[in-house]
Amino acid sequence: MPKKKEGKKLVGVYCLTCGHVEYVEEGTSACPVCHNELKAKPSQEEAKKFSVKVHDDRTKWTEKWNSAMCFVVLGSIGLIIGALFMVLSMQKVRNQIVGINFASFQFVVAALFLAAGLAAFAYGLYKVIVAHQAIKRANHEIELVAKLYGKSGAR
Repeated sequence: MPKKKEGKKLVGVYCLTCGHVEYVEEGTSACPVCHNELKAKPSQEEAKKFSVKVHDDRTKWTEKWNSAMCFVVLGSIGLIIGALFMVLSMQKVRNQIVGINFASFQFVVAALFLAAGLAAFAYGLYKVIVAHQAIKRANHEIELVAKLYGKSGAR
């Protein structure tokens, strides 16, 4: 049970609309997330349904995180290949690098791989951050349901 804030009692509640579970000050009647009606501690059946829903959400976001990590890895590989082809496209005179040969096939391949790699890496990184935040939120709600009923957080 969380500590009291400035002498006010905290009670475990959940939202009828969005299912958000949280400890709020006694007398609070609106959900902090969707601002709809709050209900006192849910029954065992309602809590079980909500727990299953939150666990399923966590599984869904974990799969999305895994997919996003694939984009990060593929983007990294694309950037590495692009960098290697960029080195191959350098123009040499008497074993000294003079510049980059922009008309060479190696430069075109390098530019394509660098562009695709950067796009995949950025997209994957964005999706990793979004999925990580959703997983943290789901874990927090699972912990709150467990605290409401005095159970360990394990499923």
